[in-house]
Amino acid sequence: MSNEELSSVLKECGVESDGKLYVVDRMMPTELKDELKDYIDTCLSSGKGYVFYECLFRHFKDQLLDTLIANNKLLRTCLEFIYDDKVYFGSSYMALYHNVDVNVDEEVISFMHDQWQLIEEDKVVETLSYLPENAVRNAFNHNQNVLISAGAGKRFHIDMFDISTEELSRISTAIDTYINEYQFMGSDELIKYVQQSVPEVINNNQDIPELGIRKALAVLLIDKFDFNYAVISRKGEGLSAGDAMLAFAKCHEQYTLEEVKNLAQSLSTTVNYHLESLLKYSIRINETDFVAKHKVKFDVDAIDRIIRDYIDISTCCCPIKNITCFSAFPECNYPWTQRLLESYLLTESKMFNLYFNGSLGQSKVCGIVSLKKGLDISFMEMIAIILSRNDVWTNKTEALDVLVSEGCIANRKYAEIETAISEALELRQKNNKKI
Repeated sequence: MSNEELSSVLKECGVESDGKLYVVDRMMPTELKDELKDYIDTCLSSGKGYVFYECLFRHFKDQLLDTLIANNKLLRTCLEFIYDDKVYFGSSYMALYHNVDVNVDEEVISFMHDQWQLIEEDKVVETLSYLPENAVRNAFNHNQNVLISAGAGKRFHIDMFDISTEELSRISTAIDTYINEYQFMGSDELIKYVQQSVPEVINNNQDIPELGIRKALAVLLIDKFDFNYAVISRKGEGLSAGDAMLAFAKCHEQYTLEEVKNLAQSLSTTVNYHLESLLKYSIRINETDFVAKHKVKFDVDAIDRIIRDYIDISTCCCPIKNITCFSAFPECNYPWTQRLLESYLLTESKMFNLYFNGSLGQSKVCGIVSLKKGLDISFMEMIAIILSRNDVWTNKTEALDVLVSEGCIANRKYAEIETAISEALELRQKNNKKI
């Protein structure tokens, strides 16, 4: 026999997969083959008219462990031999007819609509076990304009949300009015308005938590407003949490740290990340209060002259903590504090700037005052200079203690401390100092 004839005869003995020939009768026990076929026939005749290979393999996984069938592909190969063109075999499922179209998204959405309640993702996967798990999870999480998140891994169909056209119009008008005044509306303000002015929406949707109500409103009002997490802005503006914090500062003549902390929390952000950016429109005058920039009148030249007297000539810098005597500072409409000085250095000074580690602190004023121009060194290099001139530390922990006590950093954490210590030791050697 020629090679071609031999190959043809061998293929009649079984099925080929990945260059290997399998004898189907030996791939699985007859009992398992009959059970598998009965299960498939039931699925095909149940109305769906299809069965996914992945779901079959998952359903019979334990029984298939002792067979040669190790994956979906090999299972399909075996089934093609068993059914012998009696059904249609697609790339991922077998069906009664070739024109059967399986849309997992539609299946999941239809199921959620029929349930008419909040359902967990795992429950949907378990119930729709005849569909591939990953496809079900993707459909559950990616159809966010129909399946609304209620938190804790639960969703509900948008049609379950009970709200009238008139109620939705009132909420839309309130958002529009709020944005006209403040440039954005936070999710907390939205829920507060609904609770106080349209309580029937809350009463008619008692099974849906606040997050679900906000998400449902975002879908229903998507043509009018942008809902960026907890920030609601006019359509096309898409404000971020940072933009919203800035808009808040811009629209308020005065406000407190507690107010911006609450705002940051409602916007799912941390206030520390935004304290410096708030100074674009505000001046922090003390530990608790901010006022609009135009309310503080700085005599910049006079203030810079006073600060210059505190600067170490040899290092051209000093910790802000060292500037404590404000009696000589010119009047600026508010009592001088280190917080006010911090704001001045970051916004108004012509000669000096405040260099600090990371972000501004809520409770501590920290950092190093140095020349704004003509001093081309980094914050780490300033730290190294300060450490080189202090003889009380001998290790990393003690060096961090020194930096905290000097007011250079807020707590005993500094990412570049090892490099700063290395440079500080080199500077000591150059200056003939002993550790």
